[in-house]
Amino acid sequence: MLIRSAGVIPYKMIDNEIYVYLEHPGGPYREGEDIWSVCKGEYNKKEKAVEAALREFKEESSYQLDKDKLVYLYSHKVSNRKLVTMFTINQDLDTTHMKSNTFDMEYPKGSGVIKTYPEMDAAKWIKIDEAEQKIFNNQKIFIRKLKEFLNESTNNI
Repeated sequence: MLIRSAGVIPYKMIDNEIYVYLEHPGGPYREGEDIWSVCKGEYNKKEKAVEAALREFKEESSYQLDKDKLVYLYSHKVSNRKLVTMFTINQDLDTTHMKSNTFDMEYPKGSGVIKTYPEMDAAKWIKIDEAEQKIFNNQKIFIRKLKEFLNESTNNI
């Protein structure tokens, strides 16, 4: 069965440079790692990809994005079982006020100790070329597609 996931990559311009909004995954496994992610998550057949992308972004960042300003970016099968649909939006967000939902996890495994972790523990604006280096490997395609989209948008003005 194919798992569907949807997300959003906000971007903004600062001094003619493109920055993308990424978040750092929470939990004990990514602590101290300089690896970043888009806000995305799974959805079922009853939900539309765009609705799931907005919901997941709000859950992982606490920010409500304007559905009418979202632009479809690209869909990509990141594994044999998972299809990710990505949207983008030109919108500035204050990373200092980001607040993510949480999850409970036994850690260390087998210890019987259940701890609560934020799904995403930090957010920041990263220059698009640097973001392509810092993002999870299976998400790099979305940064490349955003670059293409922005290049085409600029050329059509």
